[in-house]
Amino acid sequence: MKSQTEVAILCGGAGRRLGGIQKGSIDYRGERIIDRLSKLGQHLGSRLLWVERIKEQVSDPFGFVDKRLVDDPLGGLVGGILAALKDCQREWLWTFACDLPLLELVHLVPIAEETIRAENSCPGIAFVDKGRPQPLAAIWRAEHCSDLSEFICNGGSLGTFLSTYGKLVQLEETMFIETKNCKLSPLFNVNRPEDLEVLNSLQR
Repeated sequence: MKSQTEVAILCGGAGRRLGGIQKGSIDYRGERIIDRLSKLGQHLGSRLLWVERIKEQVSDPFGFVDKRLVDDPLGGLVGGILAALKDCQREWLWTFACDLPLLELVHLVPIAEETIRAENSCPGIAFVDKGRPQPLAAIWRAEHCSDLSEFICNGGSLGTFLSTYGKLVQLEETMFIETKNCKLSPLFNVNRPEDLEVLNSLQR
């Protein structure tokens, strides 16, 4: 499947709730989250893209990225996904938000299996948790880029698009990571100061 797939890490977002920190640059277990995800991407696709809100906003000391793009004008998570889909040269595109420190290859097996079985009409596959689609980590069929763009421009959301036209895979409890105080989803993302504190507590 790797030969039919590319990977995009969505580096956008001003990190305002974190005091302007670029979320992908947050350190987890000795390396930036974005570098952890880039290593993951090397196992999943033939080409790795970084999609940034502002050109060259993230430093690239390790050279994992094959191409750097700037968000589509729609902005946000949608803008990052659309920018990557427009540049994608393969049938499928994985997209990951840049602030997913706990995500591992094993967590993505259920989505990969659904992708192999997917019919041509399926534009995307993502996890669902507590009844809500989770587009922070998903795979999209590149040829449906214009369909997604039109749907969003008409007032739709990524979650609604996935639940209406795509395929949703249940995020199983066995995937959750045990901590001292709670269970964390593999899609735990660092958006707020409280999230950063949780992440730091895992490293103590």
